[in-house]
Formats: sequence, structure tokens, C-alpha cells
Amino acid sequence: LTLFSHLINMSIFFMNFILYPVLKWVMNKYPKKRIQAAVGVIGIFVAVSVAKEVSDWPENFFQKLQVPRNSPKIAFIKAYKTQSKLLHPDRNPGPDAQEEFIALKEMYEALKEDGPRQIYDRWGPKMYDSPHRDEYLQSASALAFTYVSYYGTMTFLIFLITWEENSQRARGWCFTLLGAMLLYEIILKHDEDDWDYLIYILPYWSIFQKLELLHLIVMYSLHGITQVASATYVDIESERYSLLTERFDELGDLVVSLSEDLQALKAKQGIKDVTSEDGKTIVKAKGAEIKRRRKVEHMKQKQSHAVREQDIEARRGGGVNWLQLIIVLAMIYGWVTGKN
Repeated sequence: LTLFSHLINMSIFFMNFILYPVLKWVMNKYPKKRIQAAVGVIGIFVAVSVAKEVSDWPENFFQKLQVPRNSPKIAFIKAYKTQSKLLHPDRNPGPDAQEEFIALKEMYEALKEDGPRQIYDRWGPKMYDSPHRDEYLQSASALAFTYVSYYGTMTFLIFLITWEENSQRARGWCFTLLGAMLLYEIILKHDEDDWDYLIYILPYWSIFQKLELLHLIVMYSLHGITQVASATYVDIESERYSLLTERFDELGDLVVSLSEDLQALKAKQGIKDVTSEDGKTIVKAKGAEIKRRRKVEHMKQKQSHAVREQDIEARRGGGVNWLQLIIVLAMIYGWVTGKN
């Protein structure tokens, strides 16, 4: 429910009514560096959004003991002994001394051995506290569900936000980013080696927290990539139609000029047009002038037909994306009823 509320709030309101206009304004203001400007705006947006989410997270055991997650066993023992002396009820006169000391012992029990510490580090506190954690971690279907719940939702999100033609070219980039995230998460959780490249930046964060952080960054980045693709989209068919219309206008001017020259030539040579009973014009002139007249009329008809075909082609497509509208309305209805 929380994840879908993120998708609704960002997809409908923020991304379309705030971020997209800002992107367009920045890219129009700096046309020579439009991509760099767009990436900068997206970076600021992702940083602010992620910082807001992370600020509400509680401290983990590594942060409370002030021991980096990749420290040896002896470091956790020393930290426990140091804090136990300070928090022991005999030395701590606070009203919550007993609860704080019990919480410290629980943290030490979780981190003193490699096996429990690895479960807490890689799978989070909920998995560590679960009485069925060993069965869960040995079940392939249960582990697969942990990935499907997030990556299935992100796949749905990608198809939703790249449904329109102006953002479809972002779909490949979005799936590439999501695939890289999935591969890195599998390596972090299941490989025996430590692939934590964020240890130097966030030494007290567990792998589970860092993956949650990367999940947020990926989700926000999918929106950002899509908005950049939409802001930089160029409708090739529309451009071709505009170019052809401009060329046909030039051709029309040329035809008018040729018609005027032809009329002047006929007047000079004394050629007259005779109207028949059915309203058609018959030119009494030599063969060369008749051929030229027919050629001009053929060019006019060809111009009119080509413009009409381009207009019909340009009018195809567009309209309301009813499928996306129905999906979004269903998501909003489910979110509102679930909240109530």
C-alpha cells in the first residue's frame, strides 16, 4: 500500500505538474546543455526525496553500538562491554535503565556471532525476529517472492509511465537500471564475499538498509528517466509533415508563378481559352503549350493529394489513453479504500 501510494502521488501529481514543467523550463533556458541541466534537476529531486524518506528510518543495531557492519567479532564484544557499563541498572539512574540494558543485550546477541549477524545485516530486523526465518531462507519460492514483490511492482510501473509514445524510448533504460539493481541485490544477499561498495560512505548502515535506499533511488530514477525522455522527445512524423507542408507551399508558389507566366505567354501569342458546354476549358494552342498546361494541372492535383494524405496520417493516433486512465483510477480507488 505504501509503495502504491508513492506511485500514485509521484506519477499523477508531482511528476506531471511540477517536475515535468521544471524540466521543460530548464532545458529551454539552457538549450546547449539541456541534457546536463535535466540530469541536474533529476539528481536534486532524487536526493531530496530520498533524504526525506531516510530521515524517518529508525537506527539499526550497528548504529546504536557505533560499530561498522563489516567489523570483526572482537569489535562488537568491546562495544558491548563499554556500553553495558554505562547502561547497567546499578550505574544508570534513568527510569528506562532496565529496558535499555535488555535492548543492549538483544543487540549483542544478534551481532556477536557471524550467522545471526549476517541474517540481520542482509535480510533486516523483521527476518531476524521471525521464528520461521531458517525455513524461509531455505525455501526458494519464499525467497523468490521477496524479489517479485518489489521488482514485479517496478515492472508494472515502467509499463505505466512509458505507455505514451513520447516516453517509450525510456523503457529500455528503465529495464536496464532495474535489471542491474536486481543483479546487485542478489549478489549482496547471497554471495559469500562482501560486495558492499557503500561501506566507506555509510559504514553503520546494514546491507538491508542500503538495499532499501537503492530501491528508493531506483524508483525515483525511473520517473526521472521517463520525464527526461518526454522532455527531449521529438515527433519525427510531425517534423516530416511540417517539412513536407513547407515544401508543398513552396511548390504551390512555384505553380502559381508558372501559371502566371503561362497566362502572360498565351496573351503574348494570342492563345485563347474556350469554355465548352460542360464547363471545361479547352486550350486552343500548339502542342507544346497544351502539354505545359496539363503538366501544371497535374502538379496542382498531386500537391493537393499529398497534403490531404499527410493530414490524414498526422491525425491518426493521439486521443485519450483509456487503458492508462483506467489503471490509474483503479490504483487510486484501491489506495483510498485500503486507507479507509
